[in-house]
Amino acid sequence: MNKKCIFNIFKFYFSIFLFFSFFIFSSAENNQGIDILSRADFTLVPKIASYFLKLVEKSDDIENTTIFKCFKKTDLKYLFFTLKPSFIYGQAHLRIENSIWTYYPLADQMLQQSYKSAFLGTGLSYCDVMYNELIRYYDVKILDDNYIYMEKNYKNFLKNNNEPVLSYKLLLTAKKGAQGYPKAIIFIDKKNFVTLKREYYSLSDQKIKEIYFYNFLFNKNHIESFYMEVIDYIGKGYLTYAYFDNIKILDSLSDKYFSLNFIKTYTPDPDEYQDK
Repeated sequence: MNKKCIFNIFKFYFSIFLFFSFFIFSSAENNQGIDILSRADFTLVPKIASYFLKLVEKSDDIENTTIFKCFKKTDLKYLFFTLKPSFIYGQAHLRIENSIWTYYPLADQMLQQSYKSAFLGTGLSYCDVMYNELIRYYDVKILDDNYIYMEKNYKNFLKNNNEPVLSYKLLLTAKKGAQGYPKAIIFIDKKNFVTLKREYYSLSDQKIKEIYFYNFLFNKNHIESFYMEVIDYIGKGYLTYAYFDNIKILDSLSDKYFSLNFIKTYTPDPDEYQDK
């Protein structure tokens, strides 16, 4: 066997080695990204939970506030039952798998919604509040595993006086056929997997929305409350604030909560939530 033949054989096996090394490395990096995003998803809102949601929209001197009692069962079933204001008490927003509905009690009618629709005309969409487990809808790539995050953070929410936070910076691209934004960049605290910020983009890379997460209150090993600040670049340009409070982990939750019959007969005290 001549030297040229030996060299060609060496090149062939070396190329195979490089190919499989790259494949293994890429696969390991992808699995790490999936694990990071999955942990961040369930750090915010547990798999099965109940909580209150206070939604505030601000425009000039006008401030509109809505309070909901919420139930979540995995990321495929949600119920947001309106407690306040009183004139829409009993209005409910229901998600079952890929269908989202709004129930209007005065008309006794259900109206189907798009996941892209603005949630009560705010800077949030149904996708933002009823699609919390991002790992279901996006492929993940780690852009930076030691990113120094220096914007608004969960410690003090003082934009000009923040401590830097060592974080993961992830690129999310929508899975084929998945409901959601085409692309997102998210920042996750490396210490406790708390989500710090999400940036959403269109197919043409135009920034659609930014969501900041801050003021986390921990109860033992899970988050009991947190704030979201939403900046919508495509819509009205209003600021929207969402406060998730009294988040409780549930061992189980009956499917009856996610039915029209339950919505019609459910009569929680409108003052059950004590504003903070």
